[in-house]
Amino acid sequence: MVEGRLKRAGFRVLQRAGVIAVSELLARGVPILAYHGVTEAAASPLSNVRRLHIPKELFEEHLKFLNSRWCPVLLSTVSEAMERGRLPPRRSVVVTIDDGYRNVLTVAMPLLKCFGVPATMFVLTGAGRERRMWIDQLEAMIEATSVPLLQWQERTFPLLSITAKAGAIRALTPLFGQLGARRETALEELRTLLGTPSERPNPDRDLLTPAEIRGLRDAGLEIGSHAEEHEPLTDRPLEAMRSALARSRQVLERDLGAGRYALAYPYGAWNAQLARVVEEAGFCCAVTTDPGLNRPGVDRFGLKRLLVGADDNIPRLRACLSGLRQFLKPIAAGLSV
Repeated sequence: MVEGRLKRAGFRVLQRAGVIAVSELLARGVPILAYHGVTEAAASPLSNVRRLHIPKELFEEHLKFLNSRWCPVLLSTVSEAMERGRLPPRRSVVVTIDDGYRNVLTVAMPLLKCFGVPATMFVLTGAGRERRMWIDQLEAMIEATSVPLLQWQERTFPLLSITAKAGAIRALTPLFGQLGARRETALEELRTLLGTPSERPNPDRDLLTPAEIRGLRDAGLEIGSHAEEHEPLTDRPLEAMRSALARSRQVLERDLGAGRYALAYPYGAWNAQLARVVEEAGFCCAVTTDPGLNRPGVDRFGLKRLLVGADDNIPRLRACLSGLRQFLKPIAAGLSV
């Protein structure tokens, strides 16, 4: 959080100096913003460890800015324009939301409707989509446990304080991320070691149900696929990729009807082969997490996106939209900018 404050201060300096305004004038291409959730919860070391859910008040500032200075359009609008060999009008911007957390229903959607900003949400379509994703299960278990010490794979994690629990989450997350098919069993083992803690409902961790997704679609939110499960598609053999993508599209058509559906690659993991499989599966386009603006000639199945997090104030958002932030990143490597 200290690093986030330093970065916010740095971009405020760039804004006052006029650097961001110049970069906005020079920018070319369509920015696609990637949000993950909007929270009303009070900030704490455990409530938003990955800093992906942005505070409600900040999201409102973002929408006010986008509505006054940009032209928000749906991802399908950009895709249709690209199919015809052109981009939408200059100053177009796309808002996307990954994963399908319940706080999209409870917090984000009312604000999107209030400011008239269209958006596209990518949801998981697999059998376990009504549960929490594994990373949210892990965070919730550690937050709720009263066990003072965890022994896991020859490592010891003290859990007596909020700070210690946050450190355990940060250490365990990459370990569980490498488990693949063994992860569900490992989570059950972890739950037992933590004393089977009782996890409370939480819109920042719970996923939307199919009925809630339909309701959001009916209210104007565009829906796309985030694949069946939140696992890299690139780890699968070619035929497994094909069948998984076909099933995901079929679920959307069954639940929501025929339409133009986009895909967001889980973890942003993609390659040229996967992009062609996505196209063959009938998706209209696909978005990555590769940063940058989408200029003429960009592959519709490798669209760039700009990740937006809880530390992104308006100067940082402006720098992101103009491409300045991506330009500065290699220059500022190792610096607090």
